[in-house]
Amino acid sequence: MAQKPWKKYLTEEQYGQLGPDGRMLADYWTEFLPKMCARMHSEGTLIPTLQQKAEELLDWHADMLRQGMREYEALDFIKEEVYALPPEE
Repeated sequence: MAQKPWKKYLTEEQYGQLGPDGRMLADYWTEFLPKMCARMHSEGTLIPTLQQKAEELLDWHADMLRQGMREYEALDFIKEEVYALPPEE
């Protein structure tokens, strides 16, 4: 089986700490935005950016649930945010 794209940039521990929404983001970015990830990795900004975005997604997700939104509805909004950047050519 092929190696997961995120393993080029993150350790298992870093990936696990991102939480489910952050892992979804890391999966998407590393698979479909490899040039952006390579550039950010070389600049030292990839992991901090993923960590920050993962925290923002977690907070947003929790806020939506607190406001009475159902899990599947909140997840739809999270997915829209995660997949907002189009794949690179």
